[in-house]
Amino acid sequence: MQGFNMIRCIQGAKTLSLPMQMLGADLQAHKVIYNNNPVLKWCLTNTGIQTDRNGNIVPIKNQSLKQRIDGTAALLDCYVGLYELYNEYTTAIYDISGTAMKLKDKRKEIQESRYTTDKYGNHKKELVTIATVWAYFRQLSGNEIYRVTTQTEETVLFQIGYGNDLTTANTIVYKGKTYNIARIDVFEGYKSDLVLYCKTE
Repeated sequence: MQGFNMIRCIQGAKTLSLPMQMLGADLQAHKVIYNNNPVLKWCLTNTGIQTDRNGNIVPIKNQSLKQRIDGTAALLDCYVGLYELYNEYTTAIYDISGTAMKLKDKRKEIQESRYTTDKYGNHKKELVTIATVWAYFRQLSGNEIYRVTTQTEETVLFQIGYGNDLTTANTIVYKGKTYNIARIDVFEGYKSDLVLYCKTE
């Protein structure tokens, strides 16, 4: 939760070719959701393909040099990162346990308490968002709640990627609702995921 790891993206055929093929296939399969954004749609329309003698491809302007393809270039750079870290990405998005697949498609905020002092010397507690992550989310079943022996009134479960800087002092915000973290489990003993058992504030 200390920022993002940057990925070098060289703007050459060797780097861009395979990610561009992936992007083209995903666009044709309607897997890229861009909400019909008019600027990106215009940039995609302006984009052509240049092939080198080794069969590698790069994006070029297919009409006037005054046309822009910046949106395409930015999207393609994202695909370069996806291509380089694809296995890590799929591990982060999916948790496969037996035949069950849990999609981490719910975005939530992780917050921590901080204290500020106003000009009169009064101390005020406020919650500050320190990270936004993708998570699997579900309500706990009646049997699961019954089996809880900690008497913490746990009601929901979040499953997120592993991080060692999350504690029960943090709170979770999801769909405008705040949840207190009752306990944290390392998923099946591996440092790949964290399971957060939470209760409503």
